[in-house]
Amino acid sequence: RQMCIETGYTDANGLAHTVWLQDARAIAAKAQLVKDYGAHGLAIWAVGNEDPAFWDSIRAVLKR
Repeated sequence: RQMCIETGYTDANGLAHTVWLQDARAIAAKAQLVKDYGAHGLAIWAVGNEDPAFWDSIRAVLKR
């Protein structure tokens, strides 16, 4: 199963952009890397547009 949706668009100036949208599995994998490597945090951009399962995945990994 895919963990990230890739799409794209071309802006008004003709510049192509690629956008990756992550699902709960993708963020869980990243949270696991944070835990495995002893990193001190995880940054998330554009909070508020995500699926609620996104946060459940982070909690489940970091509380193990």
